[in-house]
Amino acid sequence: MTDRASSAGAPRKKGKLPEFPQTQTNLHITEDEDVERLKQWWKEYGTTTIAGIVIGLLAVFGWRAWQDHQVGLSQRASAEFSQLLTATREGKQEAAVRMGDEIIKDYATTPYAALASLALAKLHVEKGDGEKAKERLAWAMENGDTEEIRLVAQLRLARVMLDMGELDAGLKLVSSIPGGSYIAAREEVRGDLHMAKGELDDARIAYQQALAAGTVSADLVRMKLDSVGGGEANAQ
Repeated sequence: MTDRASSAGAPRKKGKLPEFPQTQTNLHITEDEDVERLKQWWKEYGTTTIAGIVIGLLAVFGWRAWQDHQVGLSQRASAEFSQLLTATREGKQEAAVRMGDEIIKDYATTPYAALASLALAKLHVEKGDGEKAKERLAWAMENGDTEEIRLVAQLRLARVMLDMGELDAGLKLVSSIPGGSYIAAREEVRGDLHMAKGELDDARIAYQQALAAGTVSADLVRMKLDSVGGGEANAQ
């Protein structure tokens, strides 16, 4: 009795809860289960995951490689276009045409191809070869890298048509030019085409609209307007 009392009254020692040690068999079972889970996951998702990673890496490096290629291409095209302009200034027309054709062929995906086509069209006009100039300008219209280049080509083509007497075709072409910053240039060319056809009232309206839109060649347009009897109306 005394022993039980003393044993019951004595403070119990604090300690860790008893642990149940894993046997080697339990560990082996757990590892096998993990391996099986990994195998199953790999079977279901492993190939897709690797494929996704590979495709992602290829996309990143492919995009960077493409960008580097485009930058290098534009730099080379720019250098060759500068040589083309130098040749045209120096009157070396044959060399300029050869350079321009090479730029159009080798750098068709850059803006310099259409710019080269515009430059060559100018050379053809100076040589009196309107048909060849039309071909160059039509190419620039179709393949220009920016809307601005395409619109410039379209306006120049209309002027070539004016010089060649293709007045109805020229009017149809300028009619498809949208507004915006090219209204003044469009209306001046329209006025020239109408004046060439003897349609003075239509020419007068077009020149007045060109002036109202703020044409950069205001003095010249006023002279044209005067020639079709519109000077007094413009002054009002």
